[in-house]
Amino acid sequence: TVLDELSPGDISVSSLELCEGEEINYSVTAPSGGYGDFDEVWHYSSMDDTFIDEVQNDEIGQWTVIAENDASYVYVAFESSCGNVRTDTLYTLVNALPFDPIILGEMSPCPNSTNQLYEIGNWEEDVEYQWPISSSGEITSGENTPSVLVDWSDVQGSAGLSVLATNILTGCTNLVSEGIDFTDVPSPPISEVVKKPLINILVSGDSTLCATYQWGQIDIASGEIEYLEGYDEQYAFIEDLNPDLYYYFVDVVYDCGNGEISCPTRNYYNYDPFIGVQE
Repeated sequence: TVLDELSPGDISVSSLELCEGEEINYSVTAPSGGYGDFDEVWHYSSMDDTFIDEVQNDEIGQWTVIAENDASYVYVAFESSCGNVRTDTLYTLVNALPFDPIILGEMSPCPNSTNQLYEIGNWEEDVEYQWPISSSGEITSGENTPSVLVDWSDVQGSAGLSVLATNILTGCTNLVSEGIDFTDVPSPPISEVVKKPLINILVSGDSTLCATYQWGQIDIASGEIEYLEGYDEQYAFIEDLNPDLYYYFVDVVYDCGNGEISCPTRNYYNYDPFIGVQE
């Protein structure tokens, strides 16, 4: 009796391009020929082309592996008493995930604090960053950039701050979360800073009895911050006031003599903190 020639099955995969850490689901049709007594052995390799034998343990004709970085090469060998045959090698591209974003910023802010800057210390080009945030805070600008400004609400306890990094070329994502633990003392609320007419006097709109003040200016060209020595009252006479060259601000702190000193709230005269959104 002349037996039919040995013929391997056809190998297929759920997707030819995946992200690292996803499942790759392979399948293969049954081989034919000979006595039909085939043993099915899967062979797997990453970029180094050193194949590893993976004996099929679950359902015949199916195999699942977790995608590793760079690539996945797979073929199936069928062994029988009449000989061995193998499928073609199937190549699957495995895209790396974005690096774990390192979130920099104040992780123990005061409740009610505003314009808290958080940024990615290891940001990558070709990666978009989105900032899912708990109901305890509001992102005021930045949205899908490596930096955001956050206004925290007047709450106690803890909250979460997350960043979702998405590679815009491959769509692969990486989500990292950090815990935010609020202090027990809230920050003063935002207040207005105005200039008196016809004279270079700036006035803080916060007249709370136990408020303390520290005036300063930011060089618009360089970003350098300068605290104005001796300017620690609700009113500040700045003889050479020049809004074209400087942003002027006052830091307000509540020190009511009970041992609890608040975090500062920075109020600007001629500046609204903002981080642009990537197009």
